[in-house]
Amino acid sequence: MSCSFRPSCFVGEFDEEGVKRVSAALSRFAVRGTGKAIFNQGEPANCCYFLCDGLVKLTRVLKEGDEVILDVLSPPCALGKGEFLQRSVQFHSAVTLSETVELAHIKTESLLQHLKDYPSVMQRLLVHLKEQTEKAYKLLACMKLRVRERLLSVIALNVPMEGDTPVAVPLSNVELAQLTQTTPETISRVLHQLQAENRAAWNASGVLTIKASTLRECLGQFD
Repeated sequence: MSCSFRPSCFVGEFDEEGVKRVSAALSRFAVRGTGKAIFNQGEPANCCYFLCDGLVKLTRVLKEGDEVILDVLSPPCALGKGEFLQRSVQFHSAVTLSETVELAHIKTESLLQHLKDYPSVMQRLLVHLKEQTEKAYKLLACMKLRVRERLLSVIALNVPMEGDTPVAVPLSNVELAQLTQTTPETISRVLHQLQAENRAAWNASGVLTIKASTLRECLGQFD
């Protein structure tokens, strides 16, 4: 596995021995292919997962039978925290968005024991969970924006950006509609407007790309 796991969410002031112990207790694996389930809603939540590489979406089926996308995760990220968040079953499903997703996982009771033994590692993990919660609030704030700004903000918060390289968006119009609480037809109309402004395009593989500068403009409103 290409990922030599050093939990990036623990970067900062930390106990080197604690990080080594946690890392040694992790089991690493790769999931190949898009649309593959890492875990499913309702399954026992006895593991905590760390996303090392790739993109993952979190989905939940509502009582009415509709499926909604709750979040899109990029590394470094913790997911499927289960009993760590006082849940005995998974609240949602985790599904791959990338061709290859690399993860590490650890039994919840083992993680909790390590965090008890190494408080500084616990502190860094809590900071990471706080950052994930802040992102969730920003996504909620996006829902008050007009559709165009809402779409660009949701993409900017969910898809990693590297320099000025156009950002590849591994989501269909249906998935983007679920994330932005609108319709696929509306998403299509907005994307074609962005294309006409030379802000969006589709590459040779048919994947949507958006200029990083356009997305960063939207992120500025959260500073």
